[in-house]
Amino acid sequence: MKLKKEFQKFKGFIFDCDGVIWRGENKIEGVDSVIRYLRKENKRIVFLTNNSTKTREEYAKRLKLFGIDAKIDEIVTSGYVTAQYLREKYGRNLRLYIIGESGLIEEMKNFGFTILSEREVWHCKINVVVVGLDRKLTYEKLAAGAYAILNGAKFIATNADPNIPTEKGLLPGAGAIVSFLKVSTGVKPEIVIGKPNVEIMNFALKILGTDPENTLVVGDRIETDIIAAKRARCKSLIVLTGATTLEEVKKSEIKPDFILESLLDMVL
Repeated sequence: MKLKKEFQKFKGFIFDCDGVIWRGENKIEGVDSVIRYLRKENKRIVFLTNNSTKTREEYAKRLKLFGIDAKIDEIVTSGYVTAQYLREKYGRNLRLYIIGESGLIEEMKNFGFTILSEREVWHCKINVVVVGLDRKLTYEKLAAGAYAILNGAKFIATNADPNIPTEKGLLPGAGAIVSFLKVSTGVKPEIVIGKPNVEIMNFALKILGTDPENTLVVGDRIETDIIAAKRARCKSLIVLTGATTLEEVKKSEIKPDFILESLLDMVL
């Protein structure tokens, strides 16, 4: 195995997960061998995902299940960076209502925030509504979130991905939930933490310790991964194993620096 010539110059690699490393519950062929080879060549690696449904520890376990060893500090999720953002801007003394899954809730608890339940929203003052992907979404959850926002709570989105790639095809993502709340309240999120926000990219670059021009961002979406790479002044590679087809890449005004069928095509 050998890295193709055009990729040899990069010292750091930022990998998206959904659609790049796995699709739904299935590992994409050959990704583990590519990651092992990059480590052998002393390349710096960060796994960066907009998905907030799991904690960094859970992502490490999932990567391990697919034959990829990763330290917690090499994993950046939109949920973790959202917690960092809230602590730095507003402090720890926050009462949150979360539309999201257990991973997002756990990340917020780890930072010392108070998490209020759906029932408590109607009787207590909420400081921030945090929204991520929630695959057990109900109208009651949405109504509680909208009520809190209309009564002065900050509106923070972990990401705005319209859909997620799964083995069944594309399914609704966090962006669909964010859009519901935006339409029903007339309030836009104060910030969308995940890609293409440059803040999450700078966080990943700081962990890597590499300059943007020596860093390659590998993703499966033009509107998140490729735009994020350009905003952070990194080079970009799109793989066609996730949300974007070759036809869509060709039609897009925003072009990645490289296009490959899959991560395995990075090597000879």
